[in-house]
Amino acid sequence: MKRLCLLMIVSMSLSGLLFAQRTTASISGVVTDQSGAVVANAKVTATSAGTQAVSTVESNVEGFYLLGNLEPGGYRLNAEGSGFQGYEQTGITLQAGQPRTVNIALLVGSATAKINVTAEAPLVDTRSQTVSTAITPQLTEQLPLNGRNILQLVSLAPDVAPVNPSGGSASFQTFTRPESQAGLVFTSNPRDNSTAYYLDGGANEDTYTNAANIFPNPDAVQEFTIESNSYNVKYGGRGGGVINAVTRSGSNQFHGSAF
Repeated sequence: MKRLCLLMIVSMSLSGLLFAQRTTASISGVVTDQSGAVVANAKVTATSAGTQAVSTVESNVEGFYLLGNLEPGGYRLNAEGSGFQGYEQTGITLQAGQPRTVNIALLVGSATAKINVTAEAPLVDTRSQTVSTAITPQLTEQLPLNGRNILQLVSLAPDVAPVNPSGGSASFQTFTRPESQAGLVFTSNPRDNSTAYYLDGGANEDTYTNAANIFPNPDAVQEFTIESNSYNVKYGGRGGGVINAVTRSGSNQFHGSAF
């Protein structure tokens, strides 16, 4: 009985970690000086632009640091080390379930001086081989949606195509869910019921037909990613694509909307 209870506790803990991995992001990298030598014990801090929530770590003996479990959104990154000038990088945008690499180069000098860096979007993701498309808040706010169904934006991904309702078994879910007449398939798999749908880390789909359940309206969704190939094992279980949505967590600024 004791072993069974321990196994249940461990299983519940691991499932919580898995959900967090699906909905959060991370920043990692190496801290070096101007000569390229690693800097150990440097203090690295990530601050959320929306909530001002702060996450802090220190680089290890190899200069490596990792800030995990960060909510999607904009961040400011600061670093400081003994004998070095301060470092600040702004404009860092994190997406749900996606890691971000930010290497930091410190300059020798007074701690009162500061290096300011404005981040730019990387051209190529060098950390994973996942084929992914992000639907950001700008897209959900500015693109017209007939019926305010955010899943219509899945068609913006380059490797997604609509399903012909008369296409037989490939449109299985469109027959069992009348509100899902516009089915979508990924080029990696021609069946629309091979797509997995997640909302805030948990499965958001009909377990019989694998059709998507109702998603929140665009005002309540922070963003979602469309992963169509070589996605992480934390999703697993399907041969098609993965749609991973995260609801908005709010910020320190009062705001609202109406429609």
